[in-house]
Amino acid sequence: MRNRDYACQRRHGARDWLLAFTKRGAGLFVVDGKPIQAIKNRIIILPPGRPHQYRSESEAWDFYWVHFLPDAQWREWAEGLVGLSRIDLSTPGVAQRLEQAFIRLLLDQDREGPVSRGLSQASLAEILLLTLRESGWEQRGEPDARFDQVLEALSADLGAKLSLARLSVGMGLSVSGFSHWFREKAGISPIRYRQRLRLRKAAELLSRTKASFTEIASELGFHSLFHFSNQFKAWYGVRPRDWRKREPASSDETGGPPTPS
Repeated sequence: MRNRDYACQRRHGARDWLLAFTKRGAGLFVVDGKPIQAIKNRIIILPPGRPHQYRSESEAWDFYWVHFLPDAQWREWAEGLVGLSRIDLSTPGVAQRLEQAFIRLLLDQDREGPVSRGLSQASLAEILLLTLRESGWEQRGEPDARFDQVLEALSADLGAKLSLARLSVGMGLSVSGFSHWFREKAGISPIRYRQRLRLRKAAELLSRTKASFTEIASELGFHSLFHFSNQFKAWYGVRPRDWRKREPASSDETGGPPTPS
């Protein structure tokens, strides 16, 4: 967690959400050309595709970070993350609770089995909900049933070809209008959301089963083994073969600073 003279630049942003919580020291994020100080007990949160860079501003910058995509089960409140960028934790005890949730997440994410995966997801949900509460966000109105249906459609049969035209017609929108509506709700395009689900499922199958690479690629609808391998490496930084060789781990990235892209 401790980083000296650390710097990272992403001209095209990250593929998923990024949340960073500073424990001590100081860092600096530059987002869309605007500086945001990362100081003790401050959360920085960035949606997918937001160009940014960050670096340490002190001898030692200690911070927790997590890359994530909101789970479909969180749809009733996850849209509140859109528009947030900086939250200061001034409520007594909240910073300590947030750090404890990060510690639990780090402990559970590397353990095998559905119970550990559920615990790590619960810790991530606690981190995000604390962030929302401290931002002052409150859910208003009923959940969007149309959004629920779209998420279910995107999550079902990951090996089938995705038809944005069919989804948009069902919503009474054009393809571009549907894509814009979905991005406002989820903070990511429907195509990237579906691809993230497929790759996360692939990582799980590689870690939890003995299915061949060809079988996994076919089950999840990749055009070829070569296409699957390239897409997996582009997302996770390693080939499927190398992922399977290492210890099973959560497909969400959590911990210290991510590798610069």
